[in-house]
Amino acid sequence: MTEEKQQPRRLNTAAITGVVVIVLIIVAAGLAWLAWRTIEPPPTPIGTVLNDLRTYDGQGVTVAGTVENPLNLLGLKTYDLTDDSGTIRVVTERGLPKAGDEIHVTGMVSEVFNVAGVNMTVIMETAETTD
Repeated sequence: MTEEKQQPRRLNTAAITGVVVIVLIIVAAGLAWLAWRTIEPPPTPIGTVLNDLRTYDGQGVTVAGTVENPLNLLGLKTYDLTDDSGTIRVVTERGLPKAGDEIHVTGMVSEVFNVAGVNMTVIMETAETTD
């Protein structure tokens, strides 16, 4: 009887490469899906909100701009937010940002009053809202 020596098994590099490529594709697809789910829509221009209150009053909106005139008067915290298209007053439950800060605000649009052509529209920002 002759004994045959067993040859060491060789790894099939093509199969391993294929598995690695499939795993990388799955990971990349998962990361792309996660990124797509977390991307915020661009902020709405303030002028668009102010010029179409019939659509925006009572609705949630995200705007962005520069903080002006922050005021805390007996716990009522407000500031103006200005972008290239307009200025809107923000009423917030959060801490006040500093004048000159560039921020995003998400909140509920509310037309407080509109009397004899004088209009006051605000965005009510709750404490849970994030920048």
